[in-house]
Amino acid sequence: MANSSSRPPPGGGTWATPHDWATHRTTITALYEGQNMTLKKIMQTMEADHKFFATERMYKSRLKQWGLRKNYRYEEVNEIIRQQQSTRPATATGARSSGAPVAAAGSRIRKGTGRRVRPYRKQPDNTPAPIIVRYGQQRVRRPSAVSVLQRLTPPPTGIGCRAPSPPGSPEISILFPLTPPADLYYPEECSFHIQRYCAGAFEKGIWALETPGWMNTNRSVVDWFNRMALARGALSGGRTQQGFKLLQLCFDEYKDMILTQDPRLMLYTTVSLFLLVGYPEVVSMLMKYITRLSKILQGPFHPLHQIMAALDQMGLEKMQDNARLIFDAQIAEFARYLPPENEVLQSMAVFSIRNLAVTGLIDTDVAQAKLLALPRSADNGRISMATAQVLMMGGRYKEARQVVEELLASGTNRSRTLAGAFDTLFLICRYEGEEQTIRDASNRRINFCLETFGTDNDWTVDACNDYETYLREIGDVEGASKVFSSFGVNMERLTEGVAELEIK
Repeated sequence: MANSSSRPPPGGGTWATPHDWATHRTTITALYEGQNMTLKKIMQTMEADHKFFATERMYKSRLKQWGLRKNYRYEEVNEIIRQQQSTRPATATGARSSGAPVAAAGSRIRKGTGRRVRPYRKQPDNTPAPIIVRYGQQRVRRPSAVSVLQRLTPPPTGIGCRAPSPPGSPEISILFPLTPPADLYYPEECSFHIQRYCAGAFEKGIWALETPGWMNTNRSVVDWFNRMALARGALSGGRTQQGFKLLQLCFDEYKDMILTQDPRLMLYTTVSLFLLVGYPEVVSMLMKYITRLSKILQGPFHPLHQIMAALDQMGLEKMQDNARLIFDAQIAEFARYLPPENEVLQSMAVFSIRNLAVTGLIDTDVAQAKLLALPRSADNGRISMATAQVLMMGGRYKEARQVVEELLASGTNRSRTLAGAFDTLFLICRYEGEEQTIRDASNRRINFCLETFGTDNDWTVDACNDYETYLREIGDVEGASKVFSSFGVNMERLTEGVAELEIK
């Protein structure tokens, strides 16, 4: 028999995706907990009012992940009552001398298969009160948990930690059902916070992304990412001291990144961590630093901090596994507020697709199809450059080279686009492996950067560093030692007065 999720919902529509679940999580929780609706009534309401389609089994699985439940086992209720009574003074009505089971007032006890209880009372008295966060006209119920991990993995019965019952108590099992590991629903948690972040930022006018020229006047996060890439290149090229100085500079600059709340920050931060995959201590230190800094600057319940905290808890490996889902959720959310031809939306989509393909997280054919589907009205060459890199990763070097050469001959006057094209051409030549071609591409790239940006610029330093690294790899140590001096470039000027990053 075919699975119900493989068939379309009755009456048309599509089954709910993880992003849909995150979008409607607050509504479903309010219906289930706030209005005490039955599951079938919730399904009817969500289908009628929100065009949200899911089977009963899907709802049960999702409610279990969110830690929501109404039914408690007979043994669980009595254990809860015993724990509460042990912390309160005995009263004439509350003290019981016998060890017989005690039921909560207002609870139904069925002594049958499973023996379940449906308590209508509130959580235990020591449960932290919920905190209401307001985004525009929406009220979001967020738990006042003391840690992100506790919030993401709520105990299934509302009891987090309990002492065992005293000796002589009736032998009652207190084994509770296991909840799914938290990393199974990290993409959904990130999607939930991304949704809230976008809603608040667009409603309050923090992101005026349809302003003409916004991309040209908001370059700080892009420059920060390029500096992170340069730091990785310096480390891999053997310039360890300069690499750690550049990393320290990036750490120092991240405060401004958080305060400006650039909408691309999460994407660029995540990909920068992927660049440092060979340096796990640096990745761990950076994520903890970002999480703490965002908490200090924006507050513990700000969605930006919640996103960064979720990424920190996820860890690099799970972050890579879930990158496609998280990136797609962010692009989809921005697409709700921006037209398809918006330049910022397109740049985020291109950046996401390109880096997922380069890191091997999506197939190159899939990436190329996604790039071809993007509107070209807002393109300034970034789609062509990304297409060339995707073709390169798929081993189609001749096609990739042709795309780059066409871009260079197109007459565009965007200096960073052209610099990226020369960078991509150098990488294509490296993959092809012909020494003279690589030398020629390196010289073209460095000379362009010198003429356009000067000697003390990240683009120029990166071009020289890549060429020096290549020469060392092929054994031309003498030539490598003269690259920076022959072009009059000095990497140390970028980090004057900056101390090396100390791994703690």
